[in-house]
Amino acid sequence: MSAQVTLFDLASNDGKGCWSPYTWKVRLCLNYKQIPYETKFIEYPAVNPTLEQLNIPTNDPSVAHGYKYSIPCARLPDGTYTMDSIAICRRLETFYPPIPTLSPPSLRFDDPITEKITKLVNDFDGPLAPNFMFPCSEILNAESRKYFDQKRSADYGKSLKALLDEDGGEKAWAKAKPAMDGIAELLQKNDRGPFLLGFAPCYADFIIVAFIEFLRRLDERLFERVTKHHQAFEELYEACTFLLDRKRD
Repeated sequence: MSAQVTLFDLASNDGKGCWSPYTWKVRLCLNYKQIPYETKFIEYPAVNPTLEQLNIPTNDPSVAHGYKYSIPCARLPDGTYTMDSIAICRRLETFYPPIPTLSPPSLRFDDPITEKITKLVNDFDGPLAPNFMFPCSEILNAESRKYFDQKRSADYGKSLKALLDEDGGEKAWAKAKPAMDGIAELLQKNDRGPFLLGFAPCYADFIIVAFIEFLRRLDERLFERVTKHHQAFEELYEACTFLLDRKRD
């Protein structure tokens, strides 16, 4: 079956495909629903001109940290384009609705767990950033690395190496621990399996798995620190590994 969806993703320098947690949320959804798609990898400086040339409406200022254009972006079966992970996944569900007994169940975007996990992962991501910003830069090609370093260094008021040396390490892990504990607590509430809401994953599960996979792509030590923090993280990740296999097209 030919691809009906085109996913715009950020390039890396190791040839291993997807690394961004934002794009991984969409990939997990696509792979879960078994939707044929192709990927177009682009560099950071090319995001604005590439998407602007396609006449894509700009982001709402309240999303994507105020960026006019952002990745992920997807061309959908009707020829329209959508940015922002959850917006893309919601639209995919309208094009490929669940069919009882014949397809995976709904990803349950509107369940309150989505908002809870979104907040907790943000509270995990922010404090841990000193530990992953520098490795994130290292995975990029030269043109993207220069762009990324300038933007993020301006955000933090210091170089990414200084951010790691001064604010990273155990200091960052300690600040991230309350959010990690909160996520683990929610994962343990379901006694029917590793997922948050029952026997099948929901979008909130994909938010967690996307961030864990992002850390794995950057540094196995970051990945192991999270998955060993609590058994619930490892069990959820293992339950979704079959959805992480498709990295390139």
